[in-house]
Amino acid sequence: MAVTQKQIAQYLSISQPQVAQALNGQPGVSEATRQRVLEAAKKLGYNAKSNEGARRMAALRYGKSVKTGTVAVLMGDFFEGLPLHELPFFREILRGLHDEMRSFDSHAATYYISRTGSLPTALMSGGVDGIICLYSSTTEWKLDEMQFDVPLVRLGGATARWNLRPDDYQGMLEATRHLIELGHRRIAFLGDLEQKFSIFVHDERLRGFQDAMSQAGLTMHDDLLFNLEEPSTQDGFNAMQQALQSGREFSAVVCLNDLSALGALNAARQHGLQVPRDMSITGFDGLEWEHLPAVELTSVHFDRELMGRKAVRQIYAASETGQCPAQELLPVQLLIRNSTAPARAREKVLLA
Repeated sequence: MAVTQKQIAQYLSISQPQVAQALNGQPGVSEATRQRVLEAAKKLGYNAKSNEGARRMAALRYGKSVKTGTVAVLMGDFFEGLPLHELPFFREILRGLHDEMRSFDSHAATYYISRTGSLPTALMSGGVDGIICLYSSTTEWKLDEMQFDVPLVRLGGATARWNLRPDDYQGMLEATRHLIELGHRRIAFLGDLEQKFSIFVHDERLRGFQDAMSQAGLTMHDDLLFNLEEPSTQDGFNAMQQALQSGREFSAVVCLNDLSALGALNAARQHGLQVPRDMSITGFDGLEWEHLPAVELTSVHFDRELMGRKAVRQIYAASETGQCPAQELLPVQLLIRNSTAPARAREKVLLA
């Protein structure tokens, strides 16, 4: 009878997921542990291929899909080494992923993929139950060219091939309407105008902004559209600096995401403006910031923890039914906080 990963784990008094990570060359275990596992596997006569075959035969006998207990999570390599507290957007998604995986008696193997690097062999050899691509345009081009025997779920709208994403259009429509209802007429937009990092996200959110302005009988001024090089605090700061130095009149700003909105807020303050008295600013994501300054950001919220849970459920549902994971829009909610306020009477006259 073939030696199993469980037997190796018992032999070494470690967990089975650690054994799986070590044997598949996945991150999450120390090099010392990896060597111990490899030596024990050789000593005990572990054979990955024969072990895989045994699992498949047993699964087919009972009409079930084969489960390895591992789900691959793909992220861009620029995230590697960053602690979760520096990734407030992804922290809740990952929490949902990990919590839901436990209910399926599985675990995540996280891979940080560069644009020039190759995909892990475990993804090609049936070594995982499924693949979750986490808001990563870095890996999208590779996934499109590959054929996988396991379900693939894309989180977010970096391209139109998403599976789970928030209702970007509706969220931005509501955020812009909120500013219009407060009396703002000339509203700036900070987004990915050069379509470098979030093509589908940007297009849907810009469309929501455009439609809200149009439905209110207002003109969307092209000279009030400002580009973000990245969806970051620094680039939000830079774009807002450009907007304020342009001499163009506006009393409110709609930002592509919360990070850029936070940068815009900092730039407004540096120019001596008080938010929201002198300038209203909205974001998108509804992040909770432990270190957020005095102004709490009005933002579009969606349940990122639920997104992570749904991704895992889609993986295992697809593995049972053999059908491709469905596309689903997650509902959004505008959280009105204290970064937005009514336009002052003088601004209503000047900006009308």
